[in-house]
Amino acid sequence: MYFFTDASDAEREELMVKKLQQCCVVFDFVQDPLSDLKWKEVKRAALNELVDYVTHQKGVLTEAIYPESVQMVSYQPEMKSANNYLNFCPISQSENKQCHLEIDKI
Repeated sequence: MYFFTDASDAEREELMVKKLQQCCVVFDFVQDPLSDLKWKEVKRAALNELVDYVTHQKGVLTEAIYPESVQMVSYQPEMKSANNYLNFCPISQSENKQCHLEIDKI
């Protein structure tokens, strides 16, 4: 998978969906912390890139992104609830309403 900077504007939404889906993979750090190190690093890098992209770009949280992003956050064990997503994501009031609609679906 390539970086947002390497993708055309038309490809970025689809790339973001793919990275969000990639971040839904849950790893077991308790039983075997040294297993899947390569894939843990891939996920870490994708999460960091997503945070950077959402933080520095405007208008990237589209209607197609909300279900995927809420789903991804719901898979993260460190998040107590998907509602915590709203604390980490810089979004407008209208985007906040859309996000709440998606959270209510899970």
